[in-house]
This record gives sequence, C-alpha cells and structure tokens, in this order.
Amino acid sequence: MSTIFELAPSQRCETGTRRRPGRGRSASCSFSISTWKPAPVPLSGPIWQNATAQQRQEYVKRYEDYIVIVYSTLLGHLSDESFTVLGSQSDEEGIIVTSRITGINGAANIRIDWQLNPTNNGYKVTNVIVSGIDMASMQRSDLVSVIQRNSGQVQALLVALREKNASNGILR
Repeated sequence: MSTIFELAPSQRCETGTRRRPGRGRSASCSFSISTWKPAPVPLSGPIWQNATAQQRQEYVKRYEDYIVIVYSTLLGHLSDESFTVLGSQSDEEGIIVTSRITGINGAANIRIDWQLNPTNNGYKVTNVIVSGIDMASMQRSDLVSVIQRNSGQVQALLVALREKNASNGILR
C-alpha cells in the first residue's frame, strides 16, 4: 500500500471527553501539515519498470512536493471549528479515522475517512476518502493518464509535475 502522509509518533488523535447527544465522544487531532512526510503513490507495472533510476528519484521528489501542495491547500482552509474527528475503527490494514468538515463557504458537511496503517515510526496515512471518493486511486489514475497520453513516457509526467509545482512556487 502506498503512503500519502506519514505521521510521527507524537502526532495522534485523542478521544475527547465531551459527549454529543447520540454521537458518542468527540475527538481532537493535533498535527501540522508542515510536519507530515508525504510519500509517492507508486506507479506500477511496466510504467515503473521502464523508468530509469534517475526518473524514479525525480518522481519521488516531485510527487512529495505536489502532494504537500494539494493537501496543504485543502486543509489550510479549515479552522478548528470546521474539522471534527468523529471516531475510529480497526480494519484489516490498520485504523480508519472518520472526520467531518462543516461550514466551508456554506457547503454541506463533508465526510473524510483517513486510512492509517501502523509503522515502526508511528502511523502513516495511506489513503484519504472524501465523500466516498478514494483519493489515492484517483491520484494514481491521474498520474497514469498523463503518461498514457504521452506514449508511455514517464518524462512527460515529470515535466507536468515540475510545471505544477513551479506554478505553486516550488522550484527545486
């Protein structure tokens, strides 16, 4: 399973003591997007096998920057009042943390499920499911489609990631 973000051991969600009628316990999370360590959604099969070692290294670097931009932009619009952790439950891979975002520009409540898997260094977020949309699968499809539209060339994806990152001020 790929990793979207890895959380350090000190970054965890704790169940709160406040109870809401019919909703069980509330919970709070304390972590910062700036301390998350993103890891790439892997390209698999012939695409990855045909990539050179240099292309793989560049992909990892560019993708890390890209994913930080995507999620920090989305999460940066949230305030303490608009993000609520509703609870968590174990599954076959680790833990699913369920949260809700409310009050964003008059939009309806948005449910977000975070798939966390244990590692030796804490937990890592391996997927984020927003209102039923599997973000890891969607990102993987987007990345592969760039390569497919360009005759299977990984270099085309690297160019696209470079351009996207540069348009957001990341020039490394």
